Amino acid sequence: IQIGADFIKKEYEEKLRWVPVEEKLPPLHEDVLLKCESSFIDKGCLIHLSGDNMFSSSSGDLDIVTHWRSFL
Repeated sequence: IQIGADFIKKEYEEKLRWVPVEEKLPPLHEDVLLKCESSFIDKGCLIHLSGDNMFSSSSGDLDIVTHWRSFL
């Protein structure tokens, strides 16, 4: 039972971790939490346009995204 609990704990901690965009990008078109250079946190998703990675946020504000993480 402990092995299962450790697995679930590790998976949960991974979902809470803020992932740097340089390390890994979120799945396409999946809503995630975005942490921006101005420390503003918003809901958004990654879209690909002309080979560039662009983040679209729900607020419509433009800022440089530095990290992302999944919703729980």
